[in-house]
Amino acid sequence: MNFRTGIISVIILLSCMLTGLQAQNTWTKAFENVHKSIGLIEYYEQIGTPESIEEKSRVKKRLTGILVDNNGLIITTSDIFKAQLEFTTSSIFSKARLPEAIMVRFPDSEPAPADFIGKDDDKGLAFIRLQKKPQQKPVSFSKHSSLNLGSRILIIQHLKTQYNYNLVVNERRINA
Repeated sequence: MNFRTGIISVIILLSCMLTGLQAQNTWTKAFENVHKSIGLIEYYEQIGTPESIEEKSRVKKRLTGILVDNNGLIITTSDIFKAQLEFTTSSIFSKARLPEAIMVRFPDSEPAPADFIGKDDDKGLAFIRLQKKPQQKPVSFSKHSSLNLGSRILIIQHLKTQYNYNLVVNERRINA
């Protein structure tokens, strides 16, 4: 996972973390409120060119995602589907293959299958939906807080394989 992917995949926690901070005033308690809604997304990306007739091999990729509603909608980074969406062709996804075999693992839960819904390249976000109703409670976003220069935020991401995909939390301030 590169730095950009890690940051984008978790930066969306900012708004929900602000709610926890106002109510509890500590990062630890705010994290405890949302960590069960943070899932490790595993999926397969096709290797090779889309023009190739023969089946190429697949590579397993991992991202961090956040459960945002009771129907299983998860926000993640747009890196889950690297192709730029082109609306000038007859088929939007004709030049690339959608991510395959998407599975989401939440803490203390079995892996659950999910489907790709769509993405917004300008914002760097993508959406997937669990195929079954989730057992986890989704995060709740603040409707009254706003982020400003100097605001404290948490950056949360999954570590790599050798660290068993544990979550790491870093506190930062918005400086630009």
